[in-house]
Order: sequence, then structure tokens, then C-alpha cells
Amino acid sequence: MTAEWRDTWAVGVGVSITAFDGGRTSAATARAKAQADAVSRQLADLEQRVRFDVTSRALDLETARASVGVAARNVEAARENLRVSQDRYQAGVSPSSDRLDAETRLLRAGLDETLARTQVRVARAALEHALGR
Repeated sequence: MTAEWRDTWAVGVGVSITAFDGGRTSAATARAKAQADAVSRQLADLEQRVRFDVTSRALDLETARASVGVAARNVEAARENLRVSQDRYQAGVSPSSDRLDAETRLLRAGLDETLARTQVRVARAALEHALGR
């Protein structure tokens, strides 16, 4: 390496300004605004659909719970009907077919109650899914 003094230096700066771009900048800005508006509308639509889905699932759960109450009352009514049918059969005032029909109605009412309880679980799972849990 040699130590020499150089007495000339050159420094340059360049600046480029586009005075007219044919409207490309304003078109790009408009396109970006349109895309932002579209995404904003999509987000609002998605939020509305999620709210609707959650509300719908909550109502389904409420309805399913109410049907359990109805089914439980039907089971109680079928039990009472069976008790009356058995008493009437034992007293000899009704045929055995009436008692068998009452037993069948009790079994059906029990199945309906089981189905209603199952629907509550399904509705609860659907609500949990809609809530993202």
C-alpha cells in the first residue's frame, strides 16, 4: 500500500421526479382503496354471518332444552296412563291390549326423551363450534 495524496475528488447526486405518469399513481391509489373497501365489506359480512350462526345455534339449544321438558312431562303422563291401564286391567274392566298399548306409549315417550336429550348435546356442540371453542 502506498500513501499518496489525491487532490481530485468527484461526488454526484441524482434526483428523478416524474412530472406526468399517465395517471398510474392515481389508478393505483384508487385500486388500493377499492381493495380495502372490498376487504372491509367482506369482514363485515363475515362478522354478520358469525353473529347469525351463533344466535341460531343458541336458539337451537334453547329449543332443544325446552323439548326435553316436554318429553319428560310426556314420560310422566305415559307412566300415569300405564298405571291406570294396569289398575283397570286388574279390575277386569279393560282388555290386556289397553295395558300393552300404554306400555308401548311409555316406551315411545322414553325414546322421545332420550332423543331430546341427545339433541341438546348436539345443539350444545354446534354452539360451541360456532363460538370457536
